[in-house]
Amino acid sequence: MQSQMVRKATITRLNFGIGLLTLFLTIFGYLLYLLTLSLVNSNKEYDIIVFLFSWVGILLGFYICFTWYKITKVIFTPYIIFMLFFFLFNYGQPLMWAFGIHNSMEIGEASLYGLGIANTNDIIKAQALTLVSILMFHAGALFCYKTESQNITVDNQLEKHERDKTNTFKAIYYTCFLVGLIVIPATLIFSFVDLQTALTYGYNSLYYSDHARSGLNLTVLEHLFFHV
Repeated sequence: MQSQMVRKATITRLNFGIGLLTLFLTIFGYLLYLLTLSLVNSNKEYDIIVFLFSWVGILLGFYICFTWYKITKVIFTPYIIFMLFFFLFNYGQPLMWAFGIHNSMEIGEASLYGLGIANTNDIIKAQALTLVSILMFHAGALFCYKTESQNITVDNQLEKHERDKTNTFKAIYYTCFLVGLIVIPATLIFSFVDLQTALTYGYNSLYYSDHARSGLNLTVLEHLFFHV
C-alpha cells in the first residue's frame, strides 16, 4: 500500500511538472507570437524564418506526443490521433517545407481563397498563430487529464466494466428502437412501391425511367435499415 502511494505521488509530481513546463512554453510562445506581429515588415522577405518555424512545428509535434505518453504511459491514444490530424490539416504545408518539399500551387505561390498571393510576412504570422494555438490546446489537455485511482481493486474494475457494458447496450437498444419507428415503416413502404414498379415496368425502370425515384425521398433512412 505504501509503495502504491509513493508511486502515485511520483506520477502526480511528474504530471504537474510537465503541465507547468508546457504552461511556461505556452506563455513564451504567445509572447513570441506578439513579438512576431510587431517586428515583421511587409517589405522584407522571411524565407529563413518560415523554414525555422516549419521545423518548430515538427519539434512541437514530437513534444506533444512525448508529454502525452509520459502522463498516460500509452503511445497510441485517441488524443494522439486527433493531434496528428490537427497538425496535418492546420500545419501540413510547413511540415513539407521543413523537408524541402514544394509545389507550384502551395501557399505563397498561388492565390489563396481569391485574396491574392500570401507573402512570407503573412506566412510567418499564420505559422506563429497556429503553433501557439496548438500549444495552448495541449496545455489545457494536460491540466484536464485525470489519472485513474491506483487503489481500485480488480473486483471494482470488473464491476465497473460490466456496468458500462450494460449501459452501452441499453443506449444502443433504445436508440435503434426510436430510429426503427421511422426507418422500418419507411423502408417497407418504399420496398412495396419498388416491387409494384418492377412488376409493372421491369426492374430496369427503378433506375432508368420516369418511374425512378427523384427529388426528396427517404433514401438516407433506408440505409439505416439492416440489409441481408
